[in-house]
Amino acid sequence: MTHEHRPVPGPCGDGCPAPTEIVCTKVAKVFDSCSQTDSVTITTTPLTVHSASLVGTTFSCTVITGTIAVGSTAPDATGCVNVLVTIPFTVTFTSSTAGITFEPVTGLCTSLATLFAPSGTTLQVDATLVCAPPVLTVMSTDAHAVITLTTVISCCVVITSEALTQLLIPSFGPCHIPACAAVLGLACPPSPLQQTPSPCRVTSE
Repeated sequence: MTHEHRPVPGPCGDGCPAPTEIVCTKVAKVFDSCSQTDSVTITTTPLTVHSASLVGTTFSCTVITGTIAVGSTAPDATGCVNVLVTIPFTVTFTSSTAGITFEPVTGLCTSLATLFAPSGTTLQVDATLVCAPPVLTVMSTDAHAVITLTTVISCCVVITSEALTQLLIPSFGPCHIPACAAVLGLACPPSPLQQTPSPCRVTSE
């Protein structure tokens, strides 16, 4: 096969060429997967500060994920299981003004789902937690203000049941990796990488 006619990754256009061989490969076969999004509202413990110190002050937050716990029932007659995912997290708040310090706040995200996970499969969980910009609440307006911060933690969870299996797949031969173009400022590979859409991004029709 000449260089000009080598198959390359991407859409086939008018049609894909015929495979050149059948390959036995060992891969993680996905039996089922699903995604869930949840939100948890977090509020800090009230803090007393000088009212004047709030002028021009901005706040931000960071969420740290703890150890994810995954529990499931035994597969039923159809191979389905109920899965419970528990994700502990800690939210820390940062102030642009020195002396305004909030204690970290802990919380919990939970997801409950039913998946096809027959005997021999394992459950994998990928989780992404993001905190929204904190909202400041001032509960007094005298010289000493009592303030709190409130944020919403968005929890995106992808649960997959999979097993390491041997599969026969059609192949077009090994991948051919071309040399990077030696042009200053040109990235390697020269074409931009395609990003896979997030399964937790919901779009309306």
